[in-house]
Amino acid sequence: MIELTEKNAQSRTLTLHNRLKVAEIRAVKMNVSWLLSVQIAFVLFVFCREYFYVSHNIPAAPVISTVLKHALIVIMAILCGYMIVLRFTRVLEKQFKPAMLVITLSIGVIWCFILSLLFYSEFGHLIFAISTLLMLSSLIALYPSSHHLFFATTPIWAIIVAHAMFFSGTLSLVYLAGYLVFAVLFETGRRLLRRWFVLAVMREHQNVRLANKLTLMSQQDPLTALANRRYFDHALQRAIEAATKTAQPLSIILIDVDYFKKYNDRYGHQAGDSCLTQLAKCFQQTVRNAQDLVGRYGGEEFIILLPDQDKHAAEKVAERLKISVFALALPHDQSDVSPYVSLSQGIAQWRNGMDAKTLIENADRALYLAKQQGRNTARLAP
Repeated sequence: MIELTEKNAQSRTLTLHNRLKVAEIRAVKMNVSWLLSVQIAFVLFVFCREYFYVSHNIPAAPVISTVLKHALIVIMAILCGYMIVLRFTRVLEKQFKPAMLVITLSIGVIWCFILSLLFYSEFGHLIFAISTLLMLSSLIALYPSSHHLFFATTPIWAIIVAHAMFFSGTLSLVYLAGYLVFAVLFETGRRLLRRWFVLAVMREHQNVRLANKLTLMSQQDPLTALANRRYFDHALQRAIEAATKTAQPLSIILIDVDYFKKYNDRYGHQAGDSCLTQLAKCFQQTVRNAQDLVGRYGGEEFIILLPDQDKHAAEKVAERLKISVFALALPHDQSDVSPYVSLSQGIAQWRNGMDAKTLIENADRALYLAKQQGRNTARLAP
């Protein structure tokens, strides 16, 4: 189970490139709703401008043409439809990026159409102002994704150039200079915002990696990479709660390395650490599956949690552990029971109403019994 925890931490720690892609999608998805709201506000402004003028005691602008009015109503419906789709459906989740490219491009084309209609009304002088606001609002919303920003603004850039040529007959130096200045400001602003966005994602990425590392350190024994005592106790408590609900059996095996103090005295503490590490790997390979939790409980003591297994199944696991450790053939010439490293094991089965402390005490009494009866054996708790 500690292996599963590590794998989960690794799966949560995406690469920076993948995390950046995920953050782009999240940001665009969140910001497009705001952008659509701004687009709707712009449509209302164009549609109701004559009323705004009247309310401000300014001479009324000429009435918008019937074609433009109808176009604005249709476009308003399209933009509202996009908002409903984004807010209340999950259709776009699997193909989010291409769907958003279509939406942003269609937004740009819609405004290209609206602005082209304004050519034939007396609102032509507003084209550059409206285009500038549209470009800046698109920049604010879509700067995390260059592709979406490009699709949303390219049609508007085209109408700006067409506007200049429509009024002057040619792209004069004055218009060209003004558009170049705006283009430079737009691109430098995009790069600046993008840089801050990437920096924020990098910081988030580093924080997630650090949090996962600290979580793993709090659960893992540093020498053997097994579950530490704190994590094991927590896992045991959860397993008991689950067993209480499902009425399934639950067993633990408490393990002690025979005469390990003599082993350290004979071979040294570095050899002792190496021995514990090899035993830890052996235990992990011998248990049934990842649901069986192997932990280091302190010093040369190990403990194994066996969910959904009664004491008889636990006995079979204990026997496999004994055989596997013997196969390691770790020399121990100071042992009184074997020329190789051996184990004493205490097995206890949880019963309904038993708490974790009592269960471990039962396993400890069984382990004591195994030591009293000659070590290198396993005993069941009474």
